[in-house]
Amino acid sequence: MDDLALVYATFPDVATAESIGERLIRARLAACINVLPGVSSIFIWEGAVERSQEAAAIIKTRRSSWEAVRAFVKEAHPYDTPVIVMIGIDAVDEGTKRWLLETIPPRP
Repeated sequence: MDDLALVYATFPDVATAESIGERLIRARLAACINVLPGVSSIFIWEGAVERSQEAAAIIKTRRSSWEAVRAFVKEAHPYDTPVIVMIGIDAVDEGTKRWLLETIPPRP
């Protein structure tokens, strides 16, 4: 809806997700980060099926901040190829929308 988006990313652990998330908040690139510990990931990497315990993060931001958020997470992330996905928001509670738009400055 409007300029709002969620960014989903995975991290090797909670501490890394929280550290990068707090830096995103302080940089005013996000209004909130939800860190979900204990994510079991099964994926193909370099041709082999891998398993890993990770932390996932849901980053509440603006669509116009996507490139800045993506670049920030990628630069700070310890993985060579971190998962960073933007999910557009089609509907949102009006109070939540107002809070997000007031918290994160618009980007050109």
